[in-house]
Amino acid sequence: MVYKIRQYFCNMRCGEEESEEIEEIKATCSKCSNNNKESTYNFSHIQDLCPADRKRISLLIKHLAKCTREMHEVKSDLAVSESEKKALLEEYQIFLNRHNCEKKQLEFELSEAKTKRTSLRIQIIQALELLTCQLLAQEKQFMNLVENVRDLLCEKVIIHEVLSQKEIERSNLVAKIQRLKESLRLEKLLHSRDLAQNLLKNKMIDKASQTTDDLNLHTKCDIRKYNFNATNFELNFKHSQDMKTKSKNDLEELTSDGTLMRDLFFRVPNIEDDESLYLMPTLSKEFNQIKSSTSFVFN
Repeated sequence: MVYKIRQYFCNMRCGEEESEEIEEIKATCSKCSNNNKESTYNFSHIQDLCPADRKRISLLIKHLAKCTREMHEVKSDLAVSESEKKALLEEYQIFLNRHNCEKKQLEFELSEAKTKRTSLRIQIIQALELLTCQLLAQEKQFMNLVENVRDLLCEKVIIHEVLSQKEIERSNLVAKIQRLKESLRLEKLLHSRDLAQNLLKNKMIDKASQTTDDLNLHTKCDIRKYNFNATNFELNFKHSQDMKTKSKNDLEELTSDGTLMRDLFFRVPNIEDDESLYLMPTLSKEFNQIKSSTSFVFN
């Protein structure tokens, strides 16, 4: 029995070194030294064991108690772990079910999103086709507008040239009419002077039978009037020579010449079917005053 325990102890120790206390007891024990081999197989009580074996047994009992205590602790920990494992399994199952539900929901939403994407893609393709057609139409309209603008620019250039020519012609006509007006005024003055001279001669012939005093009196009066009219004629003639062609700004000023030019150009124009312009000049108040000053009073 002791041999079996010793063998078991040796197998349990698996070659581990024993403590110093057991080694000392074993060294002093005669049974452990195998001096008497017969005595090894004859004792059957623990008192028959050597102190080293008893010490080993006590250590084994302590170790067994420790192992039993640790086994109970491990079992309790294992039970706790099993309960935690069960709780974790339940939580995992709940999480798995939730995950499956969410997965199904996401798959459903994904299918709806794919359907919407397909419909949106079709709508985008249709919108792009419509936009392409509209862009082509707008490009065509833009090209037409460009052509129209180019034509309008050409017409504008032509009209500008025509207006420039018309402006030149108008300026020439204004200068021509101004010269015509001056010539008419000069002719009027010359005609008035000739008329005055003729009237003076006729009056002097008709009054030849009158007395010398009356003749001298009338002659002096007529000569004074004639000198006055001749002076006015010379002044008007000099003024007509110094006069220049006026511009539009000069015509807008409130002068006698400006009034006369407005009367000539803007008062009574008459355009017939043959597009010929007839000007009807009207005499200004200044010319009427000059004309009235050249008239003679007959007694």
